[in-house]
Amino acid sequence: MLPLAPFQPARAQAPNVAQPTGITVTVANVGAAATLKGFRLDLYVDPVALQQPGPVWNAIAPSGKAWVLGMPLLPGQSIVLGTTLLDDPADPAAVYSNWPGWFVPPGAHTLYAQVDPFGGLGGLVVELGELDNLLGPVGVTVNPSGVPVHGGVSGSFRLDPRPTPDPGMER
Repeated sequence: MLPLAPFQPARAQAPNVAQPTGITVTVANVGAAATLKGFRLDLYVDPVALQQPGPVWNAIAPSGKAWVLGMPLLPGQSIVLGTTLLDDPADPAAVYSNWPGWFVPPGAHTLYAQVDPFGGLGGLVVELGELDNLLGPVGVTVNPSGVPVHGGVSGSFRLDPRPTPDPGMER
């Protein structure tokens, strides 16, 4: 069984609209066992609803980031993941995210982060508890100052299908 610690998106000063903005999430393994072959993490930007663990970001949010990590996270170890990192280091061409790197429009935005979202409510990583896998809502206020140099995230976008979980990541 493997509980993962609560994690927090790191935030500095409030960004301006369309200003390049990075978001980082720290995940810690506070359990007594490693994550075996890895885990997944989703970042949700302005989801329509997310009160409990379960859905992947693109099922409920217009924008988000997904990381697929094939390496174990050892007991007591933590890792910082940022929005500028690849979605899947084992498959650099894979696209599981559409976070553009900035917020549009100005105003209030809501972020959530979830460890082990793939596979439904229980996820794929065997744990003592699932409720510490979800953080949010975390509010971000985007200032209207500055001249937007980018448009918002709208219309259609193409995401690669996430890889079928391998037996080492399943329950």
